[in-house]
Amino acid sequence: NIMDCPGHMNFSDESSAALRLADGAVVVVGAVEGVMIQTERMIKHAVKAKLPITLVINKVDRLIVELKLPPTDAYHKLANTIDEVNTVLEQLGHTDKLSPELGNVCFASADHHWIFSIPSFAKRYTDYHQNFNPLKKMDLMM
Repeated sequence: NIMDCPGHMNFSDESSAALRLADGAVVVVGAVEGVMIQTERMIKHAVKAKLPITLVINKVDRLIVELKLPPTDAYHKLANTIDEVNTVLEQLGHTDKLSPELGNVCFASADHHWIFSIPSFAKRYTDYHQNFNPLKKMDLMM
């Protein structure tokens, strides 16, 4: 079951109540906007409810199409967003890190209908290139 809890301030009561019924939380953060005050509030509620958290960085396409960022700058923007979320988690005493290598961070574009995590991308790459072991390569990254 999925409960869509809008991040807008007007829906904070509904979002907090929905987290009490959930087995996990998917926190969606805009790639351009980054972590906002309401995002921090929802992360706080998810940590308080002791829910596992998955981060989805949405609107990644905007970094390329609208901002026209070169790959290195887009990488740094995405890494900064992950660091922002991890900083909020650290401040709340949450010990688990969010990291693409751990598979608990996904990158998405709702407008273009795609989402991937590093493990799912590695699997797709493997399916295309037959003699490639993504797990072996991922072990090198960690």
